Amino acid sequence: MTYRTRAAGLGLAALILLVAAAARPAHAGGTVLSPPSLVSGTFDFESNTPGQGTTFTDTSGGISATFSTTADTASRGGFTVIRPTGQQPPGFSGNHLENSAGMYNLPLSVGFDQTLLSGSVAYNSFSGAAFTVQELLNGVVVGTATSNSSSGTLSFGGVAFNSLSLTAPAIEIDNLAVTNAPAAPEPSQIAGLSFTGLGLGALLLRARRKAQAS
Repeated sequence: MTYRTRAAGLGLAALILLVAAAARPAHAGGTVLSPPSLVSGTFDFESNTPGQGTTFTDTSGGISATFSTTADTASRGGFTVIRPTGQQPPGFSGNHLENSAGMYNLPLSVGFDQTLLSGSVAYNSFSGAAFTVQELLNGVVVGTATSNSSSGTLSFGGVAFNSLSLTAPAIEIDNLAVTNAPAAPEPSQIAGLSFTGLGLGALLLRARRKAQAS
């Protein structure tokens, strides 16, 4: 089961602002500004040498990501690139990144060179405990996604972020995909927007009738 929380409703607000911005071109000094180019990247660690430990930086789709932990030293990283030989967890393919420091609940930090809006990651929690992804913007937590399943793919997004913190007692991850495209709204958000639109429409209709009657 997956849970998502958002700081002060920023996810829905961001979605509304993005829709409004897309519908109306921005101007600066009379010049129409083009919307930002869509960028997407998937970090699958296939270009990394097995045994390579954090800290390291990979680039995919024009996005650079730096993977690090507080346990990294000059001789050993808190997480290590592993080339498995047996059956892999769902969503994994080839190389993956694994907690190798022997420290439970060691967060894996991923810093990006640009602001992003959504993503997903395949994970496997050895202990079967909850897996959590925190989204941060300039070091401040702005969103959290949590799964209580021992393995799977966890999606996150709906807020602007430029770093992630991935935590579980002991985890391995693969195929971290990120993009600056907004995440698809959840059904509850769509329903909320629909009811809000209906409410605003009713208020406008009532005001128009009052104006015509006066």
